[in-house]
Amino acid sequence: INGSFIEDNEIYYLSASLCNFLQKCGLQTKTVIKLSGSSPLPTVQISGSAVRTQKRSEQLSLSGIAYIEGCDGSRSSQDLVYRWANVENPLLVSKSKDPSLYRLDAYSLAVGSRNTITLTVSNKNENSQVTAVSTEVWIMPSDIKAVIAGGARVGVNPNDQATLDGSLSYDQDAPNLGSKGLTFSWSCVQTKPLFSPSCDSLILPASMTTKQIVIKHAGNNVTEDITSLVTLFVSGSIGRTAESSVYVSTYKFGLEENVHPKVSIDV
Repeated sequence: INGSFIEDNEIYYLSASLCNFLQKCGLQTKTVIKLSGSSPLPTVQISGSAVRTQKRSEQLSLSGIAYIEGCDGSRSSQDLVYRWANVENPLLVSKSKDPSLYRLDAYSLAVGSRNTITLTVSNKNENSQVTAVSTEVWIMPSDIKAVIAGGARVGVNPNDQATLDGSLSYDQDAPNLGSKGLTFSWSCVQTKPLFSPSCDSLILPASMTTKQIVIKHAGNNVTEDITSLVTLFVSGSIGRTAESSVYVSTYKFGLEENVHPKVSIDV
């Protein structure tokens, strides 16, 4: 079709159909816009969905795709200028040296914030028309991490005790605060040789809501080796929780030569 028959800035829908001898037809439609001036309009998109969520502790990374399509269907990304912007936080500029990427370091955005990221693309060699697209990024709370120092297993000999320390637990949204602002609780159940909801082979502290607890051997009440599972529950803001467990082996009360040696691995 001769371009002189098409008016500038008007939308045209061109359709072609193909039918077989059974009168079954297929239809394909193409939308055509003739722009005023000599500069074509860039095609632009931001990879991914138009609305997305991510955690504050994660790096924000967006990828822009832009090209100019010729009449023969060829695509060119040369001489295109990318401009990124955060509408709600205009001072937050991309850390990427690649202009087609928008990157922000972890912890740059506040929990609960909405961030409208826009990408505007034009041709640097001409006074071209501009294409702009956007995506919304919502920042969600990160996880609570429950940590019990010392590994996954602890042994307690007769007349001995062990300290279980959960003070290394932390909130991923505020790692520099450590365990400050978190609440703690501990539970204990016997798992071997038989399951029991109580840990009679151990003397537990009166308070089970501290960062650290000291557990003691129950003495001559322990007539066989017993394994218990002690679990730490850590709670943070917005109802977030996490848990971590350690197996505690309580060795039976007997002669000194039968006492198990203490073994630890420092990492």
